[in-house]
Amino acid sequence: MPEGRIILIAGPTASGKSELALEVAERLAGEILSVDATAVYRGLDVGSAKPDAAARRRVPHHLLDVADPWESYTLGRFLADARRCLLRVRDAGRAAVLVGGTGLYARALVEGWRPPPPPDPQVRAALTRRAREEGVPALWRELRARAPDVAARLAPNDRTRVVRALERLAAGDRPSSGEGGRDPSLSLVGEVEAYVLEPEREGLARRIEARAQAQFAAGLLEETLTLLGRGVPPHAPALRSIGYRCAVAWALGRATEEEALRRTVRDTLSLARRQRTWWRSVPWARRVPPAVAHRLLLGR
Repeated sequence: MPEGRIILIAGPTASGKSELALEVAERLAGEILSVDATAVYRGLDVGSAKPDAAARRRVPHHLLDVADPWESYTLGRFLADARRCLLRVRDAGRAAVLVGGTGLYARALVEGWRPPPPPDPQVRAALTRRAREEGVPALWRELRARAPDVAARLAPNDRTRVVRALERLAAGDRPSSGEGGRDPSLSLVGEVEAYVLEPEREGLARRIEARAQAQFAAGLLEETLTLLGRGVPPHAPALRSIGYRCAVAWALGRATEEEALRRTVRDTLSLARRQRTWWRSVPWARRVPPAVAHRLLLGR
């Protein structure tokens, strides 16, 4: 197979993206670039389903463990890191396999978005105060009225992302469409081979439940306690992903272990539905069942 290909493997959570990406990268003697907003954080291993040491020995991985868990890892930082990694991989004549569940990151990278404007502390403080006083769903409804495409991919209670989206709108930026913020020289559209896995719904639901149970058995609660013990705030962006958010509720005495597991499964199923819907609006991505993606990329 020719070197220098760029392949994106995306799709809903627990759809088998990482396993397929590992096989493809190994077959092509390529390297993997993670496109995941949780796996960037050091110490978040169990709940992010981060590739283990064995997988990293088989294929070089990038954009894992690049931020401390008390930091806010922004879209702009991801774009800078990802473009730098991609340039190095391509300069070496190797294939780059992009994989992960953060669709916004993938779309921004492929479509050549410019980094969003830096946070405005005053605007953020005002929005955070409103979220506390009015409730995050009220801000989400405002976001839905102003940018329905953005609101559709965010949970109504996701304070961090809802506040950031409204903040970017206040700065005149478009958080999801990239309108007015694209650089054609950075675009990979037409060059990237993009496959969005669309597994059968019942099977995906079973995988989501099994993975959540496995993560709790593997120490997700204990990992979260360790992070909190190291001084990571319960509301830190790193702990906003579903598994960690539910584990934090347990750690703070707001949920039993059984409730935390049940909420993790419920919220992950909801996330998978939103991810399916979101990718259907991306014209350059090919949506295929996992078996078809295996056949197209691996010949079997």
